Amino acid sequence: MAQSLQPKEIFNYILYGAGAIAIYKIGGKFGLWKTAADTAADAAEKANYWDYTKVPPGARLLTYNTGLKLSKLLNDAKHWYNDDEEAIYNVFRSLNAKSQVTSLAYWFQRTYNQDLYYWLKDTLNESELAKVILIINTKPNV
Repeated sequence: MAQSLQPKEIFNYILYGAGAIAIYKIGGKFGLWKTAADTAADAAEKANYWDYTKVPPGARLLTYNTGLKLSKLLNDAKHWYNDDEEAIYNVFRSLNAKSQVTSLAYWFQRTYNQDLYYWLKDTLNESELAKVILIINTKPNV
């Protein structure tokens, strides 16, 4: 024979459900997990020049040594207490074309097993990331 739920048990289930919904909503506001809109925006931004699987003809790629050196400079600029944003900007200023950003993303992935775009998003705040993108946008499309 099935037992019926007591009013206290029903209240607890409702309370737990409401708490879970509240945590989900609050976490979304603070960016603890990505919404569908965030994922779509990231994919659109990343498709521009971060996707190293799509190298255009005539691209100016980085050599092995240069790719590793610049990847290390980026990685070394991240600290748990204070990031060196100027070092990050200087890496992107040193590139001669947008295709070298693609090449750098490739070397960064190979060296640190991390996607460069998402690493920058985690390391920099919005205005700092916007500055990196502005630096990149001044580069020729080759």
